[in-house]
Amino acid sequence: MPEVVPILSLLGGAALLGVAPVIVKTLPFEAEVSAFYRVLLAVPFMLLFCALAPTQLSRLPRTGRFYSLTLLAIVLFSADLAVMHLAIRYTDVAIASLLTNCAPFFVVLMGTVGIIDKPRKIELLCLLLAITGLYVLCIKEKPISRDHAGEALALLAAFFYAAYIVSIKKVRQYECTPTSIMLLITTGCSLLLFPLFIMSGAPLPHELSTWALLLALALCGQVFGQLLVTLALKRLAASFSSLILLLQPVVATALSWSLLDEVLTTTQLSGMTIILLAITASSLSSGQTKQQGSTRA
Repeated sequence: MPEVVPILSLLGGAALLGVAPVIVKTLPFEAEVSAFYRVLLAVPFMLLFCALAPTQLSRLPRTGRFYSLTLLAIVLFSADLAVMHLAIRYTDVAIASLLTNCAPFFVVLMGTVGIIDKPRKIELLCLLLAITGLYVLCIKEKPISRDHAGEALALLAAFFYAAYIVSIKKVRQYECTPTSIMLLITTGCSLLLFPLFIMSGAPLPHELSTWALLLALALCGQVFGQLLVTLALKRLAASFSSLILLLQPVVATALSWSLLDEVLTTTQLSGMTIILLAITASSLSSGQTKQQGSTRA
């Protein structure tokens, strides 16, 4: 059975990440601006954590493969942030949060084209079930002329996040701390998103309340949220982790209903339920397979 501490870490990280989309929706900035502030304001906190244990940085691997994987993770996470924040602007927080959690199914698609191991039949069935849920959520009972840009962007963000999780798990195989990894990630993302920030006019917050929201976004969505998830990923299986991370859309939906007055129709709720069932079934079946296939002497 998985250890309690990593599970609690993942639960806490998932809950904090679920707060981030609601904050993004309330900010008076373009998507790329809020994404830039999210990582920029996280850098000082990561530096502080690393300063508390200076040996963390000196123990970073010296191999080129480690930094190549880290650079790949930076690019993927930057793309995920920019696209996800944009998706939140175009659709409901609950829908955007749910669709960005469809990342496990992109792994199945990668398997069908031979990029990774071929998926099992149960995974393909779960994928078909999820596609049905997407149809109910995004298309059914909506005008044909409706623009589904928000939903499409959320799915694109899910693809980027799936690739990011794969790359960050590779990075975690090296002897380095989650704090040092996230320092590299947040610093790199800040540099990559800076040109987009400049192209948007480099807006600065003029109100204390806006600064408070940006700080909350950095702390919840990056410093503690991603840090707790990164900490747990080394100890927990990806399938089990993806199941726990489903707490994100649940938290985001509850907060969007209570704070933003976003109301979903019965049809949309049905679509969300179908997708959650598909993701849960896929995660549980994968976890059972790994448990049956692993033995200890």
